[in-house]
Order: sequence, then C-alpha cells, then structure tokens
Amino acid sequence: MLQAVGVKTPSAVVAGVVVAALGGVFTDQAKNHFARAKGNRNAMQEGCVRVPGIKRLPLVREVDDPTLVGIRRTWLPDVGADVPPYVCRDVHHRLVGLLRSGKFVLLVGDRLSGTTRTAFEAVRAAVPEHTLIAPTAVDSLRAGVEHVKASSNTVLWLDQLDQYLVPGGLMFNDVQHIVSAGRGRTIIATLSTSNLHRLQNDTSRDTIEARRVIDAAGLVNLAVRLSDDEMELARELATDEHIGEALASARVFGGRVLGSGVRVRPDPGVCSGVGMWPA
Repeated sequence: MLQAVGVKTPSAVVAGVVVAALGGVFTDQAKNHFARAKGNRNAMQEGCVRVPGIKRLPLVREVDDPTLVGIRRTWLPDVGADVPPYVCRDVHHRLVGLLRSGKFVLLVGDRLSGTTRTAFEAVRAAVPEHTLIAPTAVDSLRAGVEHVKASSNTVLWLDQLDQYLVPGGLMFNDVQHIVSAGRGRTIIATLSTSNLHRLQNDTSRDTIEARRVIDAAGLVNLAVRLSDDEMELARELATDEHIGEALASARVFGGRVLGSGVRVRPDPGVCSGVGMWPA
C-alpha cells in the first residue's frame, strides 16, 4: 500500500513522523520562549522605574527627577519641598571609576547619610548613556536581571539591597553573569551599615546566598560626618536656600539635610557635630 502511494520504504514514513514530532516540540519551545520574553517585558514595564513621557526604559541621563529612584525631598521651614543641589562627597570619583569599569558597587552608610543621592550622582557622571534598570520591588527584580543579562550598556540599580537578598531575589550567579561579560554592564546598590553587619554576622543557611552576593561587591563606605572638603563645597553652594539653611543649623542637623535631602530633627543634646546622630 505504501508503494502504491509513492512511498518506497517504511523508513520514510518513520522519518516523516519524527520530523513532524520534532517540529511540534520546537514550535512549543519557541512559543514558551516568546511567552516568557513577553512576560519579562511586561514585568519591567510595570515594575521598573519609568520616566513620564518616555515609553521605553530610560537612559540614566533622562532621569532628571532623583525622587524616582528613591531620593527623598527635603523639608525646611519657609523653603519648600525640593531636592537640594548635590554636595559632592569624597567617595564620588572612586564610585565613578568603579562604575565605568563595569563593577558591582555596594555603597554602605548609616541611615540618612546620603547613600542613595551619592549613588545616583555617581551613576549619572559615570554612565549617562546606559539604560537604567531600577526594579521598584523584589517582584520585578527577576525580569530586570534577565533583561540586563541579555543587554549591553545597562546599569542595574538596587537601592536598599537587603530587600532584594531574599529567596527568589538577587543571586551570586546573577552578579557574576552581569559583570563578567565585559559588555558595558554594571550594578550599583546601597545598603545601610546596620543591615550590612546584620547579614555579615548571620551565619545561618538562610543568608548564605545573601553573603555571597555581598562578598562579590566592591564595598565603598560613605562617612556619616561631612569632611572638611565636603563642608567647603557646601559653603560654595550656600546661595541655594536649602544648603544655606542647612549650614546655618549645621551643628544640629546640617549633615542630614546635606547628605540625604531630608530633614529629621534629632533630640536636643544628642548630636555633637555636623551630620552626627545615633545609628
């Protein structure tokens, strides 16, 4: 019967069946791949920082409003609610160099010492033409990480890194993949000093992956107290009403305003110098 319809050998039938079956498998795999890719794009669209008026993910230089990446607005009496000018910190140039060389950089400092603002200004100076991938929650982290892995000239922004060091969050292999390929990719993260110590001192199995991620980073410490050089730079900006007000009250809370762009009034008698307060 097979010969009657032009098929001379049964093996041809078998080959046809196998080809058809494989074709179905590859089609299903392709569908699954495109479905995952679409899901990742949707997750990034909804879960990463976006700039109003720009449909795609933004370039670093397009993020003009630093509050989009977690920097808080200042509040000062009779001054208003804006982000003050940036007082360049002593670690700025070191951060810029590390970012330009494609490193995983972890900026550590006490609460309200200005880590987020300092990290943001370093990224803007180092890689202004890079695409910014800034997940707004751990739920959107995986999509962001996978996008960075598949892209070039991108920066992964992770403010308050501890929130991403959870099951299903950032992993050591992610870091290695992103920074080892030499494709213009980098990672910038911030972490409070107290959370760094907590994670480093926790030797339980639950924090093994978190400690591996931290160990893979280049740690840069941001001093809680403004240095003499930083204070001099601040004085040069004293014509700005935010900076002027901060300097006028520097003994009490100036460091907090200059460092983080937010005023928090400490208890009287607690602070003994510019930018010093209990951790």
